[in-house]
Amino acid sequence: DALANLMTCYREQEDYKEALKYGYRALAKVDNPGVAAYQKFLVLGFISSVYEKDNQTDSALHYGLMAEKLNSFPWSGLYLTLGNIYSKQKQRLISTRYYMQVIQVAENAKVYIDLVDVYNKLSIQNEAAGNRDSALYYARKCIEVEGIHNYPEGELRAALQLAHIYELENNKDSTIKYL
Repeated sequence: DALANLMTCYREQEDYKEALKYGYRALAKVDNPGVAAYQKFLVLGFISSVYEKDNQTDSALHYGLMAEKLNSFPWSGLYLTLGNIYSKQKQRLISTRYYMQVIQVAENAKVYIDLVDVYNKLSIQNEAAGNRDSALYYARKCIEVEGIHNYPEGELRAALQLAHIYELENNKDSTIKYL
């Protein structure tokens, strides 16, 4: 749907107010008995992602859980959004559970962008918890994702995270390699 696509475009440009304007218009279109449930599922998930990116975690969680209840199909993007919400709310165990679902779904569907993002999130989350070995593990997994070169923003974040962890470990040679 064009309205959902516009919502996603404005979200990526970080114009969340405009993204939500189109999101709610899209939701009004799909919130009818004759419309397939998966369309409402997707729109709710995208609205959730806009709120999550705007750090409005309560609203993001509300729409994300509504989408999850519809459960039209396994969608790594929704699980990633829910994991990010719970991570921002400092609920590490719940966020990790969603992040593991991202890995399972994204690997099966070959959604490499979501794999790059989730491995990077897991690395950052583990670093914040003081688990450097796990942080390093996920940072390396992130760098090794197939197709990472097709996602330059994700590749940059992955390399910076890996360099940061090596810097924390005073491993100067590896730090320079990834900077």
